Order: sequence, then C-alpha cells, then structure tokens
Amino acid sequence: MWVFTTEGFISATQDPKDPESVQVRARDRRALESMLQSIELAGEAINAEAEEGVEPVEFGPYEIVTGVGTDYRWRVRGLKKGTFALFLQFEVLNYLEYGNFKNALTASRGETYHKAAMNVWVDMLAVDDGPKLANGKQDWNLTGADWGAEPSWAEIREAELAEAEASEVDLDDGSWADVDEVTVKGKNIA
Repeated sequence: MWVFTTEGFISATQDPKDPESVQVRARDRRALESMLQSIELAGEAINAEAEEGVEPVEFGPYEIVTGVGTDYRWRVRGLKKGTFALFLQFEVLNYLEYGNFKNALTASRGETYHKAAMNVWVDMLAVDDGPKLANGKQDWNLTGADWGAEPSWAEIREAELAEAEASEVDLDDGSWADVDEVTVKGKNIA
C-alpha cells in the first residue's frame, strides 16, 4: 500500500516475519519519523481517554532502520496492523485540513516532494477510464477544443500555481469562497 501524506510517502507491506504486522518503508527518514510521531500522539490520546484502572496501551517504541541495497532505504518493522490503521485514522482526523492535497504538499515539504508526487499523479492518468485517443493516450479534449497532446508537467504546474493564487475569491457581498477546481487543457485536475 502506498500512502502519501503532506509529510511524506510511505510503502506498507505485510512484515515477512510476522503476518500480524506490517513493515513500513520510505525513501526518506522524515516520512517515517512523522508516521511514528502520529502513532505516539494517537496512543497518548487513547490512553488519556481510557477509563480509570485500565492499563495504558503501548504503542512502540519502534526503531527506524536503514538498509543498504534495498529498494527503500528506511524501514520500520513489527508495526501491528491495528497500529498502522490507527496511524491512518489519526492522519485523516487530525491533518486532513486542506482543500487541495497537491498544493498542501509544497507548503509542507517543498517543491521537490511536490514534484515527485505530481509525477506519480501524472503517471496514474494512464489508468484513467475516460475516453482514449486513437493512439491509446488519454483524451484531454474534454471541452471540444483541439488541444492535441496531453498537458506537460510544466503546464500542470502552471495551472496549479494559478489555482493557488486564485484559491480564494472575494465575492461581491464581501465574503470569501474557496475555488477548488482548476482546468488544464479542458481536464479538471483539482
């Protein structure tokens, strides 16, 4: 399972040594440190709400190890599946506060992380089940205009930057509204 959060990209698989656990891997240590911090905070919240006399639940400690010659440099092993599910739930309940995930990536981790995640996003267009062109590529001509090829990374990024600048609109009545749609060559990419 691949998971992208605003703090990092992780890959979770069943731990080969324990069918009740997962091993979580990452390209950078920060992603795992963030995950473990969320687990620690979730555990503290659970234990704080426990009824009197109930033994506190242990969530860790977990060790981040590094592996040379592996596909992911950083790993945490022995994380129970329920604890990993708790991490996912904690992330959703506490950190899903953005109107556009792609824009939130730059704000939290910078342009390098944003661009890497966007490359995955663009590559996933290959499985879009919308109409295809004769050459098998995604049909970006959703508005009827003759755009030709699919948008480039630069065109997508330019549209995102325009969206970020226009993410709030001053309405005539003095209130503000979020704009959560952006279109590149007729394709909504929000």
